[in-house]
Amino acid sequence: IIDAGVAHDFGKRNGLIHAKVAPGTANYIEEAAMTAAQCAQAIERGAEISRNLSANGCNVVGFGEMGIGNTAAASLLTHCLTGTPLAACIGRGTGLDDAGLARKQVLLEQALKRYRNAGGNDAPLNVLAEFGGFEIAMMVGAMLGAAEAACRVAIIPASRSSTSIHQLYGFPIVMKIQLALPGLLAALLATASAQETSFLEKFSLA
Repeated sequence: IIDAGVAHDFGKRNGLIHAKVAPGTANYIEEAAMTAAQCAQAIERGAEISRNLSANGCNVVGFGEMGIGNTAAASLLTHCLTGTPLAACIGRGTGLDDAGLARKQVLLEQALKRYRNAGGNDAPLNVLAEFGGFEIAMMVGAMLGAAEAACRVAIIPASRSSTSIHQLYGFPIVMKIQLALPGLLAALLATASAQETSFLEKFSLA
């Protein structure tokens, strides 16, 4: 279990990896969830965890996550990264009733409007920093680190966050992603900013 950014100090516990970037993200209705530096830090910490696992003989990395509001974040990521209408990306999460679902849609539309009005684009790293949780960004890094180490990945779809990560960097659910990444990342790199290309080169993927 990895603490990517829970707003609580758990202390030393068996089986818990302390990788907290900050005690919770910011409110993306009002501002970006993360700074660019925090997003990069979360990705790098995730990559380091995968590298360490590989160095200790692991060749399959499993992913599952829990995060407060992560289906909302995943809805915004999915919309921005795929162009799917936002309403089609929003679900009931842990079981919202009709009124709760309607409120969720209003709030996510408000967050998206704020981002667009500020000139926000659909560049993957920008969108991830704007709406992602630390756990989502850390999984992105861990998947990139797994690819670098030629590991397989197994993803438990506990929420839409994992699906959004596939859309971010083109990862199928279970496969030796080293074989697929060159073609899958080509589409991203074709439109990547200099910052994104430089970032991916750190993982020997660009």
